[in-house]
Amino acid sequence: MGRSEYTIQVKALTDTEGAFNGDLSVYGNIDDVGDVVEPGFFDSTLAVKTRFPLLWQHDPTQPIGSFDVVSADGPTLRIDGKFNLNVGRGKEAYALLKAGDIDGLSIGYVATDYKYDSDGIRHLYDGELMEGSLVTFPANRLARAQAKQRLLNMEKKSRYAGCKFLEKMTEEERLAALEELEALDKSAKADEEATDEPEEPIEAEDEKAKKEQVEDIDELLEAIKECTDELDRLKE
Repeated sequence: MGRSEYTIQVKALTDTEGAFNGDLSVYGNIDDVGDVVEPGFFDSTLAVKTRFPLLWQHDPTQPIGSFDVVSADGPTLRIDGKFNLNVGRGKEAYALLKAGDIDGLSIGYVATDYKYDSDGIRHLYDGELMEGSLVTFPANRLARAQAKQRLLNMEKKSRYAGCKFLEKMTEEERLAALEELEALDKSAKADEEATDEPEEPIEAEDEKAKKEQVEDIDELLEAIKECTDELDRLKE
């Protein structure tokens, strides 16, 4: 049975205890064992089922929870899962994940359609997804490198980077927090710019009423004058 790895992100701590989400596999990326998962590799399995066991380090004797595939059409195989906190290893694995001590994901599969290219890279076109595992050393490190670089870039430009509350967070949590704060800043700035647009002056209700009353009187006087002029002409 083959293995290929990606990374995992924990849901917010306010979510259901034990819940997580992440990318179980990535398409088009060469992992450390020389495999490339091509788009459509999971289609045959997902046509039959979408729920799978979550294992500890690919050990079939140590199930620690389960997960559901929520998307396979994008650049990754996206999953939502839950650790079984009534199982000793499941509780320990979730604690390690929350602490940021381990964050690798790996797929266990049987490849049924694949081809080696001239460089010896194996391209996986079809197969059966058997399980997903939480692992210490993932073979596919692309997402982790990308997340690290995104965090570094965010810390350089964000005015919140030095906030003390961020120090207790994992890298993934810090990145998510900084991105959310930046988004809130942009939203607040947009609202402020919208309220800064010049508005037509608004008159006080009593002043407005007086002005309308004067205008009505002027119109009435003008009508009376026209009527008087007409009567004078008739007398002539």
